[in-house]
Amino acid sequence: LIGIIRENKPQILHAQLFFADFFGRIASIFFPKLICISTIQNALYSTNFYSKKRKIAESLTGKFFCDYFIAVSEFTRDSIIKDLGFNKAKIGLIYNYIDVNDFSSLNNRLTRKDIGLNDNDKVFIIVSRLVSWKGHKIAMEALSLIKENFPEAKLLIIGSGPEEESLKSLALSLKINNLVKFLGQREDVKDLLALSDVFLFPSLCEGFSLAVLEGMAMKKLCIVSDIDQLKEAVKNNVTGLLFKAGDSDSLKVVLSKYLKGDLQVSKITDEAFKMTLTKFDKGPNAKLLEDLYIKLVKKEV
Repeated sequence: LIGIIRENKPQILHAQLFFADFFGRIASIFFPKLICISTIQNALYSTNFYSKKRKIAESLTGKFFCDYFIAVSEFTRDSIIKDLGFNKAKIGLIYNYIDVNDFSSLNNRLTRKDIGLNDNDKVFIIVSRLVSWKGHKIAMEALSLIKENFPEAKLLIIGSGPEEESLKSLALSLKINNLVKFLGQREDVKDLLALSDVFLFPSLCEGFSLAVLEGMAMKKLCIVSDIDQLKEAVKNNVTGLLFKAGDSDSLKVVLSKYLKGDLQVSKITDEAFKMTLTKFDKGPNAKLLEDLYIKLVKKEV
């Protein structure tokens, strides 16, 4: 990294995620004129999901060797002020963003038959790493609670991770293994989203989810946990549906409400799509980042 900086002589080093942040900040010590910034993606610092050693390394290198931070949500900004002790004046807010057009103009090449589903199935999809804080267990427990009344409910789990085998065992013990499909890491996530009815996101902790934005951009009903980070995009009964985080009974109630047809789904998904265009599309947010770069180089922030 030091060699790359020497050769290219950049004005700004911009890093994201722990190891990139750590080594980028250390490398910047050797280049006093280099502006070092970090995009802070997660808000795990005050939870058991983030080690004390990493928290100390993140805090110390951030305080002493980083010139500016970009938080991807208001919750993340508040978290790094409270948990890492970063200076509020050195933190900007630029939401995670997507290319809305890339998701809304999809020509689906995959059919339900290709993955063993029927046209009359109600398909819920989770796209995330298989780790404990993503809440897959809550979704599966809720599915087991509604399976008698709604046998058409099916769950697709996309992704891989350390919890894979325990989740498959849980599906067997809950007797929903015929209702859940573990599809692993996929290159055709957009196609799988397109054939699904509902984007489900039962996470217990996030920075700010790109996956939820993608579901909203594809006009899929998004049912997500009510953690503060997700509530910045999903407004209950307006741009999606919320349930109490970590509570399978609460999720059961929301899933049942949808499956009974008690919702104006198209109205909700249309509002969600409008929000992605106005607040989470790449154009305006990339411009915010460009403006920030210019201000940093001119020493205006």
